[in-house]
Amino acid sequence: MIIPSFGNDSFLFKVDQQNKGENYKNRGYKYDSMSARLVANNPDWTPETILQRGKQMLHYLWLKVNPELAYNLTMNDELDLMGLQFLKQTEPITNG
Repeated sequence: MIIPSFGNDSFLFKVDQQNKGENYKNRGYKYDSMSARLVANNPDWTPETILQRGKQMLHYLWLKVNPELAYNLTMNDELDLMGLQFLKQTEPITNG
């Protein structure tokens, strides 16, 4: 059960509201959808883990929308779809 007040809580409390006290039993991401549970099971969200989770979600979505087509997105396509363009590799500047 997602509660709007989660927005102001730390990740620890979003995962399990019971960390706030006994009045918050069975509330939090770990009691929600499978997707929310996957988020709750990873305590460290680094740029790399966010990128990997995004790629997993893109692959899943691709299979649902285009199951007969091969997955042919490039890394740059994936980064664009996830709004992570800042992670794109740039060409090195050479003096020439």
